Amino acid sequence: EGIIIYSMFSTMIEPITEIGKKKGIFVVNDGGEKYSVTFQNLLNGVNYMQYRAIFYSFRKLDGLIVCSPRWQKYAKSIKKPTILFPSFMPLKKVDKKLKPKKKEKFRIVFMGSFSPREKPKTILNGFLKCLDLGYDFELVIIGRQALSLLQKYSWGKIKQKIQNNKNIIFTDFISSKERDEWLNSADCFVLLRPACNETYHLFPTRLPEYFSTGKPVILTDVEPFSIFYENKKEVYFLSRENSSQELARVFIELFDNPILCKYIGKNGRRYSSENYSYAYLGEKISKFLKKMKR
Repeated sequence: EGIIIYSMFSTMIEPITEIGKKKGIFVVNDGGEKYSVTFQNLLNGVNYMQYRAIFYSFRKLDGLIVCSPRWQKYAKSIKKPTILFPSFMPLKKVDKKLKPKKKEKFRIVFMGSFSPREKPKTILNGFLKCLDLGYDFELVIIGRQALSLLQKYSWGKIKQKIQNNKNIIFTDFISSKERDEWLNSADCFVLLRPACNETYHLFPTRLPEYFSTGKPVILTDVEPFSIFYENKKEVYFLSRENSSQELARVFIELFDNPILCKYIGKNGRRYSSENYSYAYLGEKISKFLKKMKR
């Protein structure tokens, strides 16, 4: 018997760890986010709870399940058993009702919320640059937007630039089935990140979903991605500056070179199948947890 805690906060980790010790069972933590130091995070206690966990609470655990090499390095520094567990690749489902969305244009897909760390200005400006150059591309944004005050501020400024643009589609909240139909209709995906500690410690769970479609993914060339993948092999890397001009050139290159598109998509799906499958990661976790038994 054992306990797996899914939290990065001392207020959750410490009492559960104490219970585990009293019951004589192991306690490990599964987490990934490393929150930036901001006024809001200082005010609501997020930074305090996380840094108390880093300097004290994690040291009381029996082991750590981590999603990035940065967290793995930290676990080794405090001499705790650790396992690298980025994310599962979705199980392949045979759904006869699943029909990719019809399209007539080269389709770029983004899934998620347009928070500042997603670099929405870079994505939209890069896309609009392609339209200005005469490329009739299509951008699909999957997910509900403007969920927080910060996102509303960011989103409000962007929305003014793209209202009534017929080449940009917002799905808002949709069912899992419709989401999969949009994903499978993509020609490429884009997932950008700033070069910062928050990025280096986190692995986006949507990435294996992108890989599973066999379509190329454009990623910022930062950790942890730069450790796992090679440029123009499993992914197409955008430089860490996240330039919209460069992104426009990448969109155009993938459009002009379907062979490269297919090559990157195929390699990405192969890598994901080998490293993020339930069978592979499940066996790794099973062996790890068996070693934790008191």
